[in-house]
Amino acid sequence: MAVGCLFPEAKLPRSLWMYAVMTATYVKNICYNPTIEMTAVEAFTGQKPNISNMNKSVCVSYAYVQDKAKLDARSKKAVLIAYDKNSPAYLIYSPDNDTIRNL
Repeated sequence: MAVGCLFPEAKLPRSLWMYAVMTATYVKNICYNPTIEMTAVEAFTGQKPNISNMNKSVCVSYAYVQDKAKLDARSKKAVLIAYDKNSPAYLIYSPDNDTIRNL
């Protein structure tokens, strides 16, 4: 997966390109490699990677709003930009307030 393929169509700021690199590396490491006949993660750890949290990268997502009033919107539009390396969560970018958080 080329890093340059992830962000240009999404029209996201260049400051998020490090997340494109993280996502491309993550996907490459959990994909089957015919040279070693296993995934890179499996070669390194001896365990098959868990791909249950895989999702299309750089796609529109809706993040749940925690502190809301009764008639406020329950979610806000965001963009899935990467996978969190420390948990099964996703990293999402909220363009309206220019923040990145776990989902």
